[in-house]
Amino acid sequence: MDKKCTFIYLKKGCPQLNKTTVLKHYDLIIKIYRLDGGFRFPIMERAWKLGIKGYIKKDGSGRYSIEAEGEEALIADFIEYCKKGPIGSPVSSFQINEGNVVNYDSFDIR
Repeated sequence: MDKKCTFIYLKKGCPQLNKTTVLKHYDLIIKIYRLDGGFRFPIMERAWKLGIKGYIKKDGSGRYSIEAEGEEALIADFIEYCKKGPIGSPVSSFQINEGNVVNYDSFDIR
């Protein structure tokens, strides 16, 4: 932020910071090579760090479903992380669909 914007922000708000935040919602289906655990918690931790809301759950066939929503740039970072998977849990398949924003309050494991 430049000095002029800093001064305006302190006085009445910076016009550059008053932009409307656009939320995006994505549904992810992920399958990993190893099914010995250690996937959901790192995903949840990354979501918390980025301010992503939604949930992750594991279905009976070993696939993980994620509903995630957040600011466009942050959700893009989260999706890239999910495509690679946490250390020790490489992703074998990845599907993504854009959906309608639900306005989740937090990111949870279900």
